[in-house]
Amino acid sequence: MRRPFTDSLKAFVLALAIGVASFVQAVVGPATNEVPKLVFGAVSDTHIMMSFRGRGFSGRLNGEGFEQALKCFRDANVDAVVHCGDWAHRGHIREMELSRVVWDRVFPKDSLPNGKKVAKLFVTGNHDYFDVNDKSLAVYKSSEVAKTKMLCRDMANQWQRIWGIPLVDEGYKHCHHYEVKGYHFLAHHWSDKNYNELVGFSRKLKDRGVLKEDQPLFVLTHSILTARARGHFSKNFSTGINLFGHWHTPHTNINFAVRSEKSRMKSVEIPCSRKDCPTRHGYIVKVYEKWIVFECWDFDAKRKIRPDWVRPIAPPRKKK
Repeated sequence: MRRPFTDSLKAFVLALAIGVASFVQAVVGPATNEVPKLVFGAVSDTHIMMSFRGRGFSGRLNGEGFEQALKCFRDANVDAVVHCGDWAHRGHIREMELSRVVWDRVFPKDSLPNGKKVAKLFVTGNHDYFDVNDKSLAVYKSSEVAKTKMLCRDMANQWQRIWGIPLVDEGYKHCHHYEVKGYHFLAHHWSDKNYNELVGFSRKLKDRGVLKEDQPLFVLTHSILTARARGHFSKNFSTGINLFGHWHTPHTNINFAVRSEKSRMKSVEIPCSRKDCPTRHGYIVKVYEKWIVFECWDFDAKRKIRPDWVRPIAPPRKKK
């Protein structure tokens, strides 16, 4: 008998939270005319697929969603683009090449129309490591030929050839460090959720003075960080953001900072942007002096679709 009251209370709390989020954005963003120090787009799970009949795009997963996202990023004058994996739907080399075709349509020579370079902050996902299976045999007919066409057989060289950036830092199997305008991004390529190497990688960079506790740190993965890995980053860095994909959740259902409400390392899911997803969503992220603002975008509609999520940049912990 008390359910109507409970539902009304939930609705009131949700409305209040949305109102507060909108107010906070108005205060820290455009209302103060503060110019962001860094702007980047964030997308994931584009799942481009080549056709069974040839080397072109399939009709179903043809990169259209990815291209729409990149155009929104271009219009926002981004400094960089984050992609959290699952580029190739079946793990074919040609599918990654087609991803590059889409990229070059929007960012020829990795640049905006004004000539500004756009940094590529990319990781791989589980689909990018698919090996020979019935679907690949349907394209290539022979298993011996198919083996030469799969990314997983030579990922490092194919990644370097297609994107012009190293897959990993020297001495590591899955990790790479990016820096854009003084902000740091740690990339961890797909490895079935084993983040021990990533933790060790971050320790090494911190010991060398590359990473600092009081600077925001963005960790890019395909699947969400484990609790143990989040605990490490929460302990060692004042403001951490784990951007990940894999789950294909639309913005309308996303719970920001999932599974990490009390942690300094917040895990934020990037929705799916493949063509056949019912919604193609992602973020335009703006980093200010004291705030990180996540603008939640519908790339088809070319507009924001929910209040921004605003994350304060925390001061370093006081040493005991």
